[in-house]
Amino acid sequence: MTERSRTRPARGVVWEILREVLDESAKASGRAVLDVLDAGGGTGGLAVPLAELGHHVTVVDSSPDALAGLERRAAEAAVRVRALQGDADGLLEEAGSV
Repeated sequence: MTERSRTRPARGVVWEILREVLDESAKASGRAVLDVLDAGGGTGGLAVPLAELGHHVTVVDSSPDALAGLERRAAEAAVRVRALQGDADGLLEEAGSV
């Protein structure tokens, strides 16, 4: 069994839980489309599918290579995902200043 095949079942569980939480958040907020921040989102393995659901997704990652992969993945899926290079430290302070 490869490392990748071992992570697929776990990823499916994470995706199911994430969808459930987003659905509940959307209902509670009265909005069908949510603003989602994916800190450390890398190449967009979760961000792109979230954008395909119609959510506004921002990925913050320290790796320019990962963000380039994210942009390619988003373009292939024909969705828009905002990519920012940085790290999670200080995100709340920065968000408060916008």
